[in-house]
Amino acid sequence: MDKKDLEPIVKRLDALIKLVAIGATKDITLKEQVKMLDGLGFKPSEISELLGKTPNHIRVTLHEIRK
Repeated sequence: MDKKDLEPIVKRLDALIKLVAIGATKDITLKEQVKMLDGLGFKPSEISELLGKTPNHIRVTLHEIRK
């Protein structure tokens, strides 16, 4: 398999990961969601996409968490 063949699989896996992350964080506060997703290795831009916030909002929330 070459890289071109793997692209559809990677896209599907990314979608599944996002759905699981959304489901795992749906009943907790925004700060708890951000902390959990950050701990799982999501980047601020990815977290913002999942939670419907701006990347800057997520960065500020991460800064507050780390204080």
